[in-house]
Amino acid sequence: MNLPPSVEAYASYIDTTKQAVTDTYAADDNGLVAAQKLLHNAHRIFFSGSGSSLPAALAGQQLLAKYSDVPAICAPSSLLLDDPHFVENDVVVLVSQGWHRADAALITQKVLRSKVRLVVITGRPDRVSEYTQDENEITTVSIYPTTEKIFCRPATAVTGYIKVVQLVAPLIDKEYSLQAWLDAYEAGRAQEPSDIAADKQYVVLASGLLLPASNNIALSLREGAGRHGTLQEIESYGHGMYVSDQLHRDQIHYIALGSESDTHTTEALKRIQPLLEKTNSSHEIWIAPGDAIVGNVTHMARIAQTVLQSIRSDGFDMNNPPGMEENRSFHEVMA
Repeated sequence: MNLPPSVEAYASYIDTTKQAVTDTYAADDNGLVAAQKLLHNAHRIFFSGSGSSLPAALAGQQLLAKYSDVPAICAPSSLLLDDPHFVENDVVVLVSQGWHRADAALITQKVLRSKVRLVVITGRPDRVSEYTQDENEITTVSIYPTTEKIFCRPATAVTGYIKVVQLVAPLIDKEYSLQAWLDAYEAGRAQEPSDIAADKQYVVLASGLLLPASNNIALSLREGAGRHGTLQEIESYGHGMYVSDQLHRDQIHYIALGSESDTHTTEALKRIQPLLEKTNSSHEIWIAPGDAIVGNVTHMARIAQTVLQSIRSDGFDMNNPPGMEENRSFHEVMA
């Protein structure tokens, strides 16, 4: 079978992720410090991103909600582009690897018109001149790689997430060393990839601070491997949302996420596991070493390996999936 170029492109980005983590961790001290000062003085902080960048945006909101008293909102594109009622000293943090697709461009333009401060975490800080001639209007924070031309991005999903944790670190009083991130990433790569069958629907179950990883896994299953993937919060799922899946459980496979030293996620897993076992549901449990914050990176690395194994087996072309051409206009900024 002749594999499409996207398969080995995806593999190459996985292979460069460790270096990208190192480069991202050390990069852009001036931009990061300036952004941290903006957040320190913010009235409210809006985090936004889409696709592979959404887990990073979700993490920013979750970490501030759990460990600080700063009002934080994870705002999808629709909220920011509608009417978010910005007030003085609000700050918008946009996570966007390429900073050029329609939603990222429209959010940037909207925030600039609103006269609130904008922080952009991106692999392309050079694109600031495409939006404003006054560089003081936008604070850019760099991530790597600078280019990741693949529909499902394994590298900047990780580095964008790490940069958001670095960004909010002073507000949550939590710092992680470069080695902690590298160890978490290597722990995920060391796991045996899961077999993901074409005839299964995958439900990713997670709780608390592991929700960013569940988002990344569900997206990777869909965009990267062409599988049906959804995510569910364990607490909501266990209260009855599981019923329709149980009616078709021969078609469902669960991936439940945990981390060794995070009490909340561990307790959530203890509650959902008996349900999966008593109903003979097809499932697997992914446990990351350490806490949930670094654990997200472990789970992201593991799903990347899983997707790679799958597309090398069946030749799925993530850069040319069914409907790609018809969907192209969705990512273009309308005149």
